[in-house]
Amino acid sequence: MYPRPPAADPGLMTCLFTFALSGLLREDYFLFGPKPFTILNPRMRCDMSHRSSRKAPVFLAAVAALSLSLLGCDDSHNDFDHDIPPGKGTIFVDNNSPNGVEVFIDGVDQGKVGNGNADPFDLDPGTHRVVLNQHSSDRAWNDFVDVLVGKKTILDVTNDPNDYNALDVYVYFKN
Repeated sequence: MYPRPPAADPGLMTCLFTFALSGLLREDYFLFGPKPFTILNPRMRCDMSHRSSRKAPVFLAAVAALSLSLLGCDDSHNDFDHDIPPGKGTIFVDNNSPNGVEVFIDGVDQGKVGNGNADPFDLDPGTHRVVLNQHSSDRAWNDFVDVLVGKKTILDVTNDPNDYNALDVYVYFKN
């Protein structure tokens, strides 16, 4: 299995979606285009040539401004700002699943990490047993995770789309 890159921040994804949506609202697309367009049935056509294409840039600017002001572009979620104590390493549980996850390290309950949060756990270097149990569901994940001196071990947690009883966890290191 090939490793997958870490999940993008939801705020950044919202900004990218807004740009993609703005591309769909250009004059030459179906909302403002002078040509007839086809809706699901090829026999059913709608002539939109009577619509004014001069309103398109104003409408597009209004949609973009409203989207950005309501949704924002906060990319602070994946910064992982944390001072690692000397002689220690840190495990970050970056929970990108829709529910909170309970964290157990070496059999000790470390608490819950809410959805959209990334919480640090400072540990001695070595291999540690990590168990993640998704709150209010049957999804879980467990494995041995390496903790390196002065490094951040990131556990990027999402729901496994192929298995209802599993969490999908991508493990990688950061300085």
